[in-house]
Amino acid sequence: MYLEKLRLDDRVALVIGCGGGGMGTQTSLALAEAGATVVGVDVSADQVQDTQDRVTAAGGRFEGFTADAEDLGAVRDIVQHAWDEFGAIHHLVNVVGGSRMGEWFRTEELPEDVFDSVIRFNLRTHFLSCREVARRQIESGVRGSIVNYGSIGGTHSLPYQIAYGAAKAAVMNMTRTMAVEWGPHGIRVNALAPGGGIETPRLMARADTSAGSVYDAATWNPLGRKLKPEEVASVALFLISDLASMITGQTITVDAGVTSRMPSGGLERWAPYLPG
Repeated sequence: MYLEKLRLDDRVALVIGCGGGGMGTQTSLALAEAGATVVGVDVSADQVQDTQDRVTAAGGRFEGFTADAEDLGAVRDIVQHAWDEFGAIHHLVNVVGGSRMGEWFRTEELPEDVFDSVIRFNLRTHFLSCREVARRQIESGVRGSIVNYGSIGGTHSLPYQIAYGAAKAAVMNMTRTMAVEWGPHGIRVNALAPGGGIETPRLMARADTSAGSVYDAATWNPLGRKLKPEEVASVALFLISDLASMITGQTITVDAGVTSRMPSGGLERWAPYLPG
């Protein structure tokens, strides 16, 4: 009975931010392995193709689209195509977002255009896809579930990344409101708050992971090792599935216990990531 509830056979899952080899790719693989047809979206055609290759090599079903998740017209077109092609979208996972290099500033020096860009990338993208998918689900009477990727940066202070932290906090608050509004329509909405040094290709390529650095999670989280993207994706699969049929409006933290301590540490831990 329990394993059956994990299955997503005959369901369609839209994954926004499906590429990059990290959490988006692993989320796509997890949903496909559970039986879903995955419709994946990313801004990079190469990354979409890479995820498609991995999913199909594992025996899954995947259709990829190259699009900017900030583009409302593109999001609407993809939702419409998926609905026309497969009859419905049952699940949505918003992985898109992140803390990008060049966007770290002392708050008093943060340019308005950078603030706006971070909010669009990390919050507006989630809102647009959630609204478009839920609108169609409500109109068609399709029950489903949504998972938004937040961050522990939205639950605790995050020096020099005030816009990113604010956006992720807003994602988690937005998730709660959507859960209350859409619950009567049979739509569950939850969030994940990953953190603690996840071994994504992007992070590992740019971050200082030497002993004692802010990204040296192996020395400062209670489990003593870095998280793998698939360990986050497995929780997304749980929340999407019927195993979580009575969980909605919640944020599940996946951080190897980092937030059981003080996650941000002193300003000196983050200062090396400032420009200059």
